[in-house]
Amino acid sequence: TGEPCPSDHIRLWFVTMCCARFLENMNKVVQVSKMDSTTQLHRQQALWTRMQIRKKRTAAKCILGCMQGWKVAGRAFIVAKTMVNRIRTLQRWWQGCRERIRERRDDVSARWEALERQEIERREKAGHRWFPIKEKVRWNFIAREMRARRYRVLP
Repeated sequence: TGEPCPSDHIRLWFVTMCCARFLENMNKVVQVSKMDSTTQLHRQQALWTRMQIRKKRTAAKCILGCMQGWKVAGRAFIVAKTMVNRIRTLQRWWQGCRERIRERRDDVSARWEALERQEIERREKAGHRWFPIKEKVRWNFIAREMRARRYRVLP
């Protein structure tokens, strides 16, 4: 009959939408090509950042979906993960403490050596033969004494 079929209207509408989208994209390409290189670089960086954020969110949604599907096991996993994070925090704290303790032990050892030299000189002037304490014995004594003093201040 000469009348257009409904599928012809759909096809015409689809082609029109595709052409409009193509022209829209070409307009953006022309705008970008007119920009200076710094602006183009900023746009590229922003686009890359958005893509990275989208990837991370997709991965996070996947993990969240799995964990919600796990119900009890997922909650247990979260509890375990929280515990691991707390342990790591405690370990980082202890590393800092251990470093400060080591510095104090070195200071005490240096003071000990200075006092020991003075005492040896004083005794040798008085005619007595005196030998310094071995380093290993001194370090061992200082470490144990500092530990005992720390334990005494615990509640």
